Amino acid sequence: PLLSSISEHHRSSWGTFFLDLHLLMLLAPVGFHVCLSERTDGQLFVALYAATSAYFAGLMIRIVPLFTPAACILSGIALANLLDAAGPGSTAGVAASHPAPIRALRRLLALFLFLSIYLFQFHSVWAARNVYADPMIIVVSGSATNPRIMDDFREGYKWLQDSTEPSAKVASWWDYGYQIAALGRRTTMADGNTWNNTHIATLGLLMASSERAAQPILRRLDVDYLLVIYGGHVGYSSDDMNKFSWMVRIAANTFPDHIREEAFGSFGVGPNEATATMVNSLMYKMCYRGVGFTEAVGKGQGWDLVRSTAIARPNFPMETIEEAYTTKNWLVRIYRVKPQGNRAL
Repeated sequence: PLLSSISEHHRSSWGTFFLDLHLLMLLAPVGFHVCLSERTDGQLFVALYAATSAYFAGLMIRIVPLFTPAACILSGIALANLLDAAGPGSTAGVAASHPAPIRALRRLLALFLFLSIYLFQFHSVWAARNVYADPMIIVVSGSATNPRIMDDFREGYKWLQDSTEPSAKVASWWDYGYQIAALGRRTTMADGNTWNNTHIATLGLLMASSERAAQPILRRLDVDYLLVIYGGHVGYSSDDMNKFSWMVRIAANTFPDHIREEAFGSFGVGPNEATATMVNSLMYKMCYRGVGFTEAVGKGQGWDLVRSTAIARPNFPMETIEEAYTTKNWLVRIYRVKPQGNRAL
C-alpha cells in the first residue's frame, strides 16, 4: 500500500505521455519505423532503447522522463525524413503526369510540420511554467484573469519556525516532512526518504486512531505538534482527507489487530456516509475543528468544498490536543499536544 499511495508510482496514462511529449507522440512512431526500415547499427540501438524505455515508462509515471531522450531522437529522425520528402528538391524523379498533386501534397505536409512545431513551442513553454516550474507550496486558484494566490504553506511553516521551541517535534504525513524541516526548521517524524514502512504505518495509525487511542503513540514518538493539510475551505483537493484512505490502508496492512479499513466505510465525511470510527479519528477532528462555525468559499457553514458535502459532525471537543494555529485560508492546521497533566482522561 505504501508504494501504491505515491501518485508517481501509478501506471502512466495517455494524458501523462501527451503532457510530456505532445508532438513527439506522433513523430516518434514514424522515427521508429524508419529505424527498423534502414536497420543500421545506430538506428537499431535507438529502436531497442526506445522500445525498452517506452515499456517501462508505461508501468510507472516517474519513469516517463527516461523515455523522453529516445522520443526526441526518434522524432528528429522522423522530422528529417519528412522535411526531406516535403522539400523542393524531393520532386525529382516524379512522373511528369502527376507533378501538381504531388507538389500540393508536399506543400501541405510542410505546412503541417511547421504549424505542429510552432504549437509545440507553446506547449513546451506552458508545461515548463505551469507544471515543472510551479512552486508546490504556493497554491493558485480562480481564473486566469482573476487568480487567487494562497501562501498558506509558507505562513504555516513560518509560524512553526517563529512560535515553537527549536527542539519541538512535528508529526504529519510524510509528504510534508522535507518542507517542515527546510522551511519550518523543526524535526519531523517522516519525510520522502523514510523507508521504514512500520514507522510510516505508525503515523497512519496515529491519524486514524481516536484521541484516547492516539495517546500512547504520541508519547512514544515524543510529539509536540501535529500538522494537517485541509483543503475543504477553499477547494484544494490534494489535502490530507483525500490521502486519508491510504494512511488507513498502510496502517491496517502493518497493524491489522489495531485498525480495520472496513471500519471507515467509504471514507465519506457527509452525514449519511461518515462512520463513527471516521468522525472520532484524529484526522477528522484536526481537519474539521471549527469548520461548523465557518463558511466555506461560496457555501454555508460546515461545508467541505472538496468532498462537496456538509460534514457529519461539525462540533466536537478535543481532549489531548488543542488548536495552535490555522492559516488564513485554512490550508495548514497545526495542533499542540497538551501536557500529560492537563489532559482530560
